[in-house]
Amino acid sequence: MIEERRSLAVLLKPGRIGRQASLVVIGDAINFSTGIISSMILARLIPVDMMGTYRQIMYLTPMAVSITELGISSTVYRFWNFYNERQRAQYARILTIVAFSLGLAASAGLALIAPLLSVWFNNPDLKNALLITAAYPLSTIPLMLLRPVLLSQGYSLKATLLETVFSLFSILSILTPLLLGAPLTTALSIWIAVSLLRLAVFPVILRSSLRAPGAWWDRQIVREVWEYIWPIQVGRLPGYITSYLDKVVTSLFFTTTEFAVYSMGAREIPFIGYIGFSVSNVLMPYLVDDIKQQRFQQAFARWSKACERTALVTYPIAAFCCWHAVPVIQFLFSATYTESSVPFRVFAAFTFMRVIEYSSIAKALGRTDFIMRLSFVNACVLIALIFPLGWLLKGLGIALSLLIAAVASSTYVLHAYKKLLGVRVRTFFP
Repeated sequence: MIEERRSLAVLLKPGRIGRQASLVVIGDAINFSTGIISSMILARLIPVDMMGTYRQIMYLTPMAVSITELGISSTVYRFWNFYNERQRAQYARILTIVAFSLGLAASAGLALIAPLLSVWFNNPDLKNALLITAAYPLSTIPLMLLRPVLLSQGYSLKATLLETVFSLFSILSILTPLLLGAPLTTALSIWIAVSLLRLAVFPVILRSSLRAPGAWWDRQIVREVWEYIWPIQVGRLPGYITSYLDKVVTSLFFTTTEFAVYSMGAREIPFIGYIGFSVSNVLMPYLVDDIKQQRFQQAFARWSKACERTALVTYPIAAFCCWHAVPVIQFLFSATYTESSVPFRVFAAFTFMRVIEYSSIAKALGRTDFIMRLSFVNACVLIALIFPLGWLLKGLGIALSLLIAAVASSTYVLHAYKKLLGVRVRTFFP
């Protein structure tokens, strides 16, 4: 027992998972900091109605990426170290072809539906803004592969530095023109041009795999990846509902100004709410290896420890933001957005749940059907609640429906793990 505890302590010490997690979390902190700082500046720089258009662009373009990316970047954590060197090179080339093809398709789709969305959202300015930024999926989907590749290779610092540089260039490319007095459309044009230039990094990071001899397509690899990914993607379909339904509903039924006020508050605490996801990304390769080697107790201990350490950091901040939502919002976005504190208080409460990515055990086990079930529970509860609560309580009701749905789905998946693993929930979740 003593030896087992010693070996577990070595595996969990900062020199290994802890150090990698710290680097990734620091990188995410920088990225989210630049994002929130840009919002703080924009809130004081552009009118509220223009902010509404900007915020609609900032969810429509990532939504197009989420829907068309098919979760191919998440397969890297599962298969990069699973394949031998020859298979890994083929796998990387297949991902390259698929990523660029999906990016092109998503960009074309955005350009086609831009006029329709402008009409549906009753926002004439949205059409040109969306046409300008339609290339965002092409500039983003291929680059989503780089972080998991670098993390799977153990290069946490490289992954952190790369994303930090990308984030800084992205923010500066849109803020600088606006600070110089350029219109929003000009700023968006410069932003998307800089985003496309980032693609030059892709062949540099994957040069060894792209140059390796061998075919660019392998049916067996495609079949294995597809069998792994399709339950995840089917599960993500309701996940897209939970991620974007509130924004679509408010865009459809709120004015552009009202949407701006809601969307500025409908955000989790910057960076803090995502620490658990960052830690989960680092933890995944270790969980896969533990389960592959039948070291289930070590896997449970890693997961539990990650939850505890995340909670120690995030819970005090979450409590503060829930209690002092009004002054926090006024500090962040000025008194113009005081009403944004209503949804912000609810979204701050999400942090109490975000101690880990709850689907990470299912991914490590290869049981992606669990992810599908979790997403369907979340979506069903949300659909059942968002319209009646939104009608009764407007923005507050929409935010509450999201929180209740998230609690219901997390509770469901923890008890599903309990039945599957044959252990008490406290064994892997503190």
